[in-house]
Amino acid sequence: MGDDAAMAEFARDIVLMRQVGVNPVVVHGGGPQIENALNRLGKKGEFIQGMRVTDAAAVGVVDQVLSREINPEIVRTIESLGGKARGFAGTDIFTCRKLWLDDKANLGQKLD
Repeated sequence: MGDDAAMAEFARDIVLMRQVGVNPVVVHGGGPQIENALNRLGKKGEFIQGMRVTDAAAVGVVDQVLSREINPEIVRTIESLGGKARGFAGTDIFTCRKLWLDDKANLGQKLD
Protein backbone atom coordinates (compact mmCIF):
# COMPACT_ATOMS: atom_id res chain seq x y z
CA MET A 1 0.00 0.00 0.00
CA GLY A 2 2.34 2.72 1.19
CA ASP A 3 -0.29 5.46 1.03
CA ASP A 4 -2.45 6.18 4.08
CA ALA A 5 -5.38 7.54 2.07
CA ALA A 6 -5.37 4.54 -0.27
CA MET A 7 -5.17 2.18 2.73
CA ALA A 8 -8.15 3.86 4.40
CA GLU A 9 -10.20 3.72 1.18
CA PHE A 10 -9.30 0.06 0.69
CA ALA A 11 -10.22 -0.76 4.31
CA ARG A 12 -13.55 1.05 3.97
CA ASP A 13 -14.32 -1.07 0.91
CA ILE A 14 -13.50 -4.26 2.84
CA VAL A 15 -15.73 -3.21 5.76
CA LEU A 16 -18.56 -2.33 3.35
CA MET A 17 -18.24 -5.68 1.58
CA ARG A 18 -18.68 -7.47 4.90
CA GLN A 19 -21.68 -5.31 5.79
CA VAL A 20 -23.45 -6.41 2.60
CA GLY A 21 -22.75 -10.09 3.22
CA VAL A 22 -19.49 -10.68 1.36
CA ASN A 23 -16.68 -12.37 3.30
CA PRO A 24 -13.56 -10.91 1.70
CA VAL A 25 -10.15 -12.49 1.96
CA VAL A 26 -7.26 -10.11 1.35
CA VAL A 27 -4.00 -11.44 -0.04
CA HIS A 28 -1.45 -8.65 -0.26
CA GLY A 29 2.02 -8.05 -1.50
CA GLY A 30 4.53 -5.42 -0.59
CA GLY A 31 7.09 -5.13 -3.36
CA PRO A 32 7.98 -1.45 -2.87
CA GLN A 33 8.25 -1.83 0.90
CA ILE A 34 10.38 -4.96 0.51
CA GLU A 35 12.68 -3.13 -1.89
CA ASN A 36 13.00 -0.23 0.56
CA ALA A 37 13.86 -2.60 3.41
CA LEU A 38 16.44 -4.44 1.29
CA ASN A 39 17.98 -1.13 0.20
CA ARG A 40 18.29 -0.02 3.83
CA LEU A 41 20.32 -3.20 4.42
CA GLY A 42 22.49 -2.52 1.40
CA LYS A 43 20.94 -5.33 -0.64
CA LYS A 44 19.47 -5.10 -4.10
CA GLY A 45 16.37 -7.03 -5.06
CA GLU A 46 16.91 -9.40 -7.97
CA PHE A 47 14.18 -10.47 -10.37
CA ILE A 48 14.10 -13.05 -13.17
CA GLN A 49 11.05 -13.00 -15.40
CA GLY A 50 9.24 -10.86 -12.85
CA MET A 51 9.85 -13.24 -9.96
CA ARG A 52 11.87 -12.21 -6.92
CA VAL A 53 15.03 -14.24 -6.36
CA THR A 54 15.54 -14.67 -2.65
CA ASP A 55 18.36 -15.91 -0.49
CA ALA A 56 17.93 -16.66 3.21
CA ALA A 57 18.53 -13.04 4.22
CA ALA A 58 16.02 -11.73 1.69
CA VAL A 59 13.41 -14.24 2.85
CA GLY A 60 13.75 -12.85 6.36
CA VAL A 61 13.24 -9.31 5.06
CA VAL A 62 10.21 -10.36 3.00
CA ASP A 63 8.67 -12.08 6.03
CA GLN A 64 9.36 -9.09 8.26
CA VAL A 65 7.81 -6.60 5.84
CA LEU A 66 4.77 -8.65 4.84
CA SER A 67 3.93 -10.43 8.11
CA ARG A 68 5.02 -7.94 10.72
CA GLU A 69 4.54 -4.56 9.05
CA ILE A 70 2.01 -4.53 6.19
CA ASN A 71 -0.32 -7.28 7.42
CA PRO A 72 -0.82 -5.78 10.91
CA GLU A 73 -1.35 -2.35 9.36
CA ILE A 74 -4.13 -3.72 7.14
CA VAL A 75 -5.76 -5.45 10.13
CA ARG A 76 -5.53 -2.31 12.32
CA THR A 77 -7.00 -0.12 9.59
CA ILE A 78 -9.94 -2.44 8.92
CA GLU A 79 -10.64 -2.74 12.65
CA SER A 80 -10.38 1.03 13.15
CA LEU A 81 -13.30 1.37 10.73
CA GLY A 82 -15.47 -1.12 12.62
CA GLY A 83 -14.56 -4.22 10.66
CA LYS A 84 -13.19 -7.48 11.92
CA ALA A 85 -9.92 -8.78 10.54
CA ARG A 86 -7.39 -11.45 11.27
CA GLY A 87 -3.90 -11.52 9.83
CA PHE A 88 -1.87 -14.60 8.99
CA ALA A 89 1.84 -14.73 8.33
CA GLY A 90 2.70 -16.19 4.96
CA THR A 91 4.92 -18.72 6.70
CA ASP A 92 1.82 -20.05 8.50
CA ILE A 93 0.09 -20.78 5.21
CA PHE A 94 2.60 -21.18 2.39
CA THR A 95 5.67 -23.26 1.74
CA CYS A 96 8.28 -22.46 -0.85
CA ARG A 97 10.35 -24.51 -3.20
CA LYS A 98 13.12 -23.73 -5.63
CA LEU A 99 11.93 -23.00 -9.12
CA TRP A 100 13.80 -24.04 -12.24
CA LEU A 101 13.30 -22.00 -15.37
CA ASP A 102 13.18 -23.97 -18.59
CA ASP A 103 12.93 -21.32 -21.27
CA LYS A 104 15.73 -20.74 -23.80
CA ALA A 105 16.70 -17.33 -22.38
CA ASN A 106 17.35 -18.72 -18.90
CA LEU A 107 17.90 -22.43 -19.56
CA GLY A 108 18.79 -24.26 -16.40
CA GLN A 109 18.93 -21.16 -14.28
CA LYS A 110 17.82 -21.88 -10.75
CA LEU A 111 15.79 -19.42 -8.73
CA ASP A 112 16.44 -19.57 -4.98
